[in-house]
Amino acid sequence: ESDHENPTRIVIVPRSNRVDCDQLMLHLFATTDLERNYRVNMNVIGLDGKPQVKSLIPLLKEWLQFRTQVVVNRLQFRLNKILERLHVLEGLLVAYLNIDEVIAIIRREEKPKPVLIAKFKLSEIQAEAILELKLRHLAKLEEIKIKNEVEQLEKDRKTIELLLSSETRLKTFIKKELRVILEEFGDQRRCQIISDVPSAQAFNDQDMIPAENVTVVLSEKGWIKAAKGHEIESSSLNYKSGDTFLKDAKGRSN
Repeated sequence: ESDHENPTRIVIVPRSNRVDCDQLMLHLFATTDLERNYRVNMNVIGLDGKPQVKSLIPLLKEWLQFRTQVVVNRLQFRLNKILERLHVLEGLLVAYLNIDEVIAIIRREEKPKPVLIAKFKLSEIQAEAILELKLRHLAKLEEIKIKNEVEQLEKDRKTIELLLSSETRLKTFIKKELRVILEEFGDQRRCQIISDVPSAQAFNDQDMIPAENVTVVLSEKGWIKAAKGHEIESSSLNYKSGDTFLKDAKGRSN
């Protein structure tokens, strides 16, 4: 029953409704390529730098531990950059509020940096940021733009600090990131993950015997024969010359 939606669709119809379909499928899984098992040797170098053989669950836990550390490092790096930028903006805001005096110092002094530091209590980083701006750019500093950037950076700082200070928030953040990655790069699973599945096992010789009603007949001379069904007349069966029916018993073939 293959078509454009089901490139390979195999339909198996048991010859009798007495056939156990679940057992039949386990037999097919064991004796055909409908199901194949692959052994995996996951020999990895763990976070401790040592080679080890790990099963799937410990490996996933260690990967999550690694992923968590990567996210923490990234957030901490971003937080450091925000703090550095806020420090610079604080100095630029001081320069804006004292723009005329700052420009005069830069024009007048041969080495304006120590003068700016002493006059406005700036750090070296702040003074260098002011001096790196050309005078025409320094004159165009706008308080509203500086304050808007400070406001946005402060929001980002608080968000990151909340994530870094709470394990629960951090885990939620990582989950959201993984879902985004899954939506962007993931595709539909090609197989199902199922727990507590019975192992595939081929039928033995006894299992291959069909379960049918049979009548077992014993003759006077000790011969035994079996006939299908329970509605037969045992005494009317064919016996060897000089032999006749003795007794019969009804039962099942399997």
